[in-house]
Amino acid sequence: MIKLSYITLFLVLLTLLACRKDKVPFSEIPSDTIDTCDCVPIEMPDGYTPGFNFINDSIYYKFPRFNPNNENEIIFTELGQGNDKFIYKYNLLTNSKNLVYQGLLFGSPEWGKSNWIIFTRGYNGVYRVRPDGTNLSLLIPGGLQFHPTFNDSDNQILTYHGFAPSGTYPAKIWNLDGELIDSMKYDIGSLFNWENQDYVSAIVGDSLLIIDPINKDVLRQYDPIFEFGSNAFIHEFVWLTENEALVGNDGLYKMNVWSGQREKVACGCSSLRYKYGDANEAGTKVLFNKVEYDKVATLTLKVKLSIVIFDVETNSFETIDIE
Repeated sequence: MIKLSYITLFLVLLTLLACRKDKVPFSEIPSDTIDTCDCVPIEMPDGYTPGFNFINDSIYYKFPRFNPNNENEIIFTELGQGNDKFIYKYNLLTNSKNLVYQGLLFGSPEWGKSNWIIFTRGYNGVYRVRPDGTNLSLLIPGGLQFHPTFNDSDNQILTYHGFAPSGTYPAKIWNLDGELIDSMKYDIGSLFNWENQDYVSAIVGDSLLIIDPINKDVLRQYDPIFEFGSNAFIHEFVWLTENEALVGNDGLYKMNVWSGQREKVACGCSSLRYKYGDANEAGTKVLFNKVEYDKVATLTLKVKLSIVIFDVETNSFETIDIE
């Protein structure tokens, strides 16, 4: 009996060691180019502060998303009166702007290849609507599923189960009829993304994880703070290919997801961020919110959110002037 207990303990320890994932360090790609970033960080006041107050600029477009079937069309959100928000469809060639939805909205809408736009309608559940504003309907009831996102094949939806009680898996996978088909134990409430068909990326606890959504294994684990010259957290992760992603920190970096090698491709600092990214199907262009913070008083920042397209091949930005 004692021998059996020792054997059981040994097997348990062996299993735990086999499943352990050490964090992979980030590494800079050597470059002869001098970083000429002229971004001026926000000046922090001396001593303890309760934090900044934020006021919105007149330009405040948020969560830009490509039409996965036509990259000349995008959607974005805009603030309305009270708690209302708007979802607009915008054509980049004709500059036409059409209302898709008005009402309660938590987080980002997502546009799928099936030509449905899905979003969290407050605590009323996950809804879907056609890009012309028709067929608004409840997809996932309950009011506890947030940040719905399609996989690349557009046949499954990943959500975050908010306020999950102990023993409830916080990551849920649904089919397009709103039926629950799978769950994951990871608390993916921050920065999760399923634009790559085979892998989910998410900040979980103190790590950036790359997760296999089928076997539920952690394939890579990174510290969410870059070690080189920055103490800022990763605030953006956009899949480009199955091997590469754009990562937002103090600037934008092109990163090899499996080796941790990264190369800075765009300037940024605490007064300039690129957030809420969405890549086109080819992974050659990425929609971003350009978020600019202007200090107008000691503890007050004015926030301007505009929409830009980042060209992955030329490392350049094009500003979208919404009319």
